[in-house]
Amino acid sequence: MNWVIRKAGLGKVTSYYLLMWMFIAMMGSGCLQPRDVYYLNGSGSQEISVLKEFQDPKVKIGDQLSIFISSSNLESVVVFNLPNFSSTQQSNNMNGGGTNTNPLLGFIVDASGEINLPKIGKVKIEGLTFSESKSTLEGKLREYVKDPIVHIRYLNFRVSVLGEVQSPGTFNVTFQDINIFQAVGLAGDLTMFGKRNSVIVMRNVGDKCQLARLDLTSSDIIKSPFFHLQSGDVIYVEPNPTKLKVSSSFYQTWPAITSGTTLFVLLLTLFLK
Repeated sequence: MNWVIRKAGLGKVTSYYLLMWMFIAMMGSGCLQPRDVYYLNGSGSQEISVLKEFQDPKVKIGDQLSIFISSSNLESVVVFNLPNFSSTQQSNNMNGGGTNTNPLLGFIVDASGEINLPKIGKVKIEGLTFSESKSTLEGKLREYVKDPIVHIRYLNFRVSVLGEVQSPGTFNVTFQDINIFQAVGLAGDLTMFGKRNSVIVMRNVGDKCQLARLDLTSSDIIKSPFFHLQSGDVIYVEPNPTKLKVSSSFYQTWPAITSGTTLFVLLLTLFLK
């Protein structure tokens, strides 16, 4: 009889420890280490040289550009600047009643890589940098405008952020200098399930698509040509192993398994008393 009681007690203790170790193993397998969550690990206080190409981007087909022309003779540039504005603004400005000079329409780079300037006609600027496009346009404008100065900026600069972020979507940016951290910030930052050491950036270059994987936890990311984004870039944040485990059928059925096991151990203990 004593042997049966000791055996029952041993079975109870064994079952208790078995449940405890199963719980610890489950929790441990889903834990994230600080290095998996922190950005720019090991960067400290230092200066890192970054690429400057993003400051002078190349014009692509489909770009919507504000091309504003200035000169000492304001009347000579009015006709060239009109395409930057909507018809309503044009009417207001011509009648002297408009004060809003924010460009709304701009010039679209067509499928041939050209823009259509008043009086001048079509000018191919696809593949040129903004500074090269500026020089090209100023050269063609000198026939009509004294000492023209061309200012170019994006009107449709946009990036898309998808995957494990708080607010995925496509974001219009009012400036052309945006890095991957700023884009992630627009999307509300990564969730705890985002894979920070392998974020994919997809970029269209001509008729090809380039893919790069960036490690947001490493300070070396600043040296990457994909750190500063270009218009049309798509960022995809993959789920980390923890998210995959939590989403698995095992983790979804784990509460039922633990409840059933606990009930079984309790019934077994009562039966052996």
